[in-house]
Amino acid sequence: MALFQLAVGRLRPHLLFLLILAVGLFVRFYNFPAWQGFDYDQEINAWLAKSLIVDHKLFLIGPETSVGAMYVGPYFNYIISFFYLLGKMDHAWTILLNFIISTVTIAAIYLTGAKFFSKVSGLISATIYSFSMFFISYDRVMWNPTILPLVSVGVFYFLYSYLKNHKVRDLILATTILGFSFHVHFTAFFLLAFFVLSLTILGGNKFWKSPLNFLYIVSVLVIFFLPLIFFDLRHNFLNFSHLLLFLTSGRAGGLSGIGILVTLGNVLLVWADLIKSIFIEIINIKLIPLSLLFLVLIFKHGFKSGGNKLFYKLLLLLFLLITIPLSFYRGALPPYYFLAPLSIIVISSGDLFYHITKKYYQSNIFIVLITGLILLNLMPALFTKSDFSLKNKSQTVKYIISQSQGQSFKVDFITSLGLNTGFKYLFWQQGEILNINMNTKTDKTFKIVIPKSLARPEELSVVYGAIGIVKMEL
Repeated sequence: MALFQLAVGRLRPHLLFLLILAVGLFVRFYNFPAWQGFDYDQEINAWLAKSLIVDHKLFLIGPETSVGAMYVGPYFNYIISFFYLLGKMDHAWTILLNFIISTVTIAAIYLTGAKFFSKVSGLISATIYSFSMFFISYDRVMWNPTILPLVSVGVFYFLYSYLKNHKVRDLILATTILGFSFHVHFTAFFLLAFFVLSLTILGGNKFWKSPLNFLYIVSVLVIFFLPLIFFDLRHNFLNFSHLLLFLTSGRAGGLSGIGILVTLGNVLLVWADLIKSIFIEIINIKLIPLSLLFLVLIFKHGFKSGGNKLFYKLLLLLFLLITIPLSFYRGALPPYYFLAPLSIIVISSGDLFYHITKKYYQSNIFIVLITGLILLNLMPALFTKSDFSLKNKSQTVKYIISQSQGQSFKVDFITSLGLNTGFKYLFWQQGEILNINMNTKTDKTFKIVIPKSLARPEELSVVYGAIGIVKMEL
């Protein structure tokens, strides 16, 4: 009873946050079978889990990066594999990991905002993240970018703490999370540059005068790079050579003068769209200038308010270390390239809104504004569903197996580009091998049509969501 009372006493100051957390998690994961997907990235992770759990083979790399034909480390995939183990290889069980990551991320944003600014700033930051459809859409999908916001907040928090107090523990924790980021996504290189330059510019004599600091950093990073080093030694330095090729190829370089200004403008437009999307996901070109103005206001407030200037120095450095390199890059710029600083921008937004709210508290205009933004995001979050969900794909696979009645079968796919993913693993999960060779003689033949509109309605034997099945007659 005494322990319970102690726990209640410690949680009482955070009751409002706990309410925000509970509602935010409900919004994220309510009726998850309706939208939980199983596409290309999820199937890659599923096969890696099978390699470990079923085949008992350790792997030294995680998924291949979307650019450069490089591979991230395997540690995050070992974590994902644990949830496949719990669910007996059922991908649906990875929703537990999504739930854990979301919980810890929202809590980390709240605690960071509360510690660096104020409790109210932390509450506003947690509210923005909890009810942003942009972040909800990432928290719901089990793939490597899912954990990027948490990783970036962790690196930022402990690096800031080290620069503020110069405690070795904080330096080791920042380095540990940084090392783990190389097992998540290749944008870890941005975090590495941020880490190195922050210590170089802001570390001061206390950092530079202790050789042990460098020993700690190198020792921790070696632990996280060991699997990738062993992989390269066994595969003719594939990762390293592809990294060099990527950095020196025409895709990542070769721009100069007006070309760099054009691509810089494109990067800033992406920034504007993403900052707008944090609050509301609508397509409106008129909001782009407002989004850039909001970003300017964040930095203006941070450097002129007399508040936590170290936080904003670090945020500006991180922002520049994303923006400038991507201005030399001529490939696509998907939103997850920007996830690392976006989660920190949420915290700075909480600080800005808090100060504006204090200044104009009588009108309550900003409380009304945030409430409106929550409501605008609430409806799509609660009622989102996918016609190509894991549930529909699983039902498709089970139907074909049941209709085969133990006889041999083959499956033809009539799909739009990229929509035939996930089925190979789902057939394996049900104890069958997916045969897509139409030249093979089998007892049964089926066609999976995605979307179902690619076939005439009378041709379809059964429909699950937007997935249609044609049972071919011999």
